Amino acid sequence: MRRIKWVTMRLRYYSDRRYVRISSEARTYLSKPLGKLYRPDGLEELRDTLYKARASFKLASVGDRVTKTLIDWSITPDIAVIDCMERRRPVNIVDESLFNLIIYVDNRRGMVNLSITDIIRKNLARAPILLKVGGEDDLVGIPVIMALDDGDIMLYGQPNEGIVLVEVTSKLKKRLEELIL
Repeated sequence: MRRIKWVTMRLRYYSDRRYVRISSEARTYLSKPLGKLYRPDGLEELRDTLYKARASFKLASVGDRVTKTLIDWSITPDIAVIDCMERRRPVNIVDESLFNLIIYVDNRRGMVNLSITDIIRKNLARAPILLKVGGEDDLVGIPVIMALDDGDIMLYGQPNEGIVLVEVTSKLKKRLEELIL
């Protein structure tokens, strides 16, 4: 007789909001890949890169499809950010049972909720964590980068092009701070 192991996930809703509107200069900067772009024909290289070095960094994913791709590769990100939308259509493609903690946060379109950085830092020890965004998840990559350490990795989708691998550096953090503050 098989025993079923029930995992209790703690669900939290954070209403902290410290919004910053994204300027046109920031939009232009963020419209280009912040790291190495892996096109669909190069995703095996990305997967192999992640497998080889996985234990040496924290991994974050932003977007439902990118998170699903990692999970399909048997890689659960330490931080995953989803909004249950893909190309403005509702989706439910991420297996939430893989995460120790699910946190609901808000992020308005065209803005960045800087309190998300603090939420990630406070809960990172409970990784893997899933941030479910009410609103738009695209710009949540900024607080994710700010919460990670140098050398950690964030992946996000570049629409109609592929997946971008961003290595977090103090130089990148400083540039993002200059753009949004």
